[in-house]
Amino acid sequence: MKTITPTKNRILRVAQKILSNEGYVGTSISNIAKIVGVTKPTVYHFFKNKEELFKEVLITAFNELNTKLKKANSKKESLDQKLEKLSIIYIKFGLKHKNIFTTALQKIPHSEKNLIHLVTELRKKIITYFEEVIEEGITKNLIPTNNSILTAYLLVGGLDSFLLEKIFFQEKRWTPKSATEVLTSIIFRK
Repeated sequence: MKTITPTKNRILRVAQKILSNEGYVGTSISNIAKIVGVTKPTVYHFFKNKEELFKEVLITAFNELNTKLKKANSKKESLDQKLEKLSIIYIKFGLKHKNIFTTALQKIPHSEKNLIHLVTELRKKIITYFEEVIEEGITKNLIPTNNSILTAYLLVGGLDSFLLEKIFFQEKRWTPKSATEVLTSIIFRK
């Protein structure tokens, strides 16, 4: 990757906003260049194609999420409180970046193998934070299972389902807090 310059930074910020609003398919290099106030060749100077630009936007967004999850995971709280905080952070991220989130989950064309691989790796890193808390709960006999990774994937899968309901169907009956409380109570079997 080339170094971060003010122009590259503006391109990334605009691309993230457009991708968050329009998704991968609805985003064009022409539109990004127009909004930034540069030519398409300027965008291509920094990114060889839309896939590379989307990769960098994904990495930037997921790094932001990772930073928040890491901070929440390092606090001294009960395990159920930690899981609830991690879950709420994840949900807020998904709602803030809804089209990046839905694109990453389901709208990347199958031909974009590199993007699919990147999303898989980014998600594994995120799920690790949930797995660490669950593993501690198993060790302390607070969570009645012996499979922390599967439990973490199921928890994040439940959060993904909640987010998709909120995003696509504008579900208003439940809040992020109520969803995380239910999922946490299932894991801890309260």
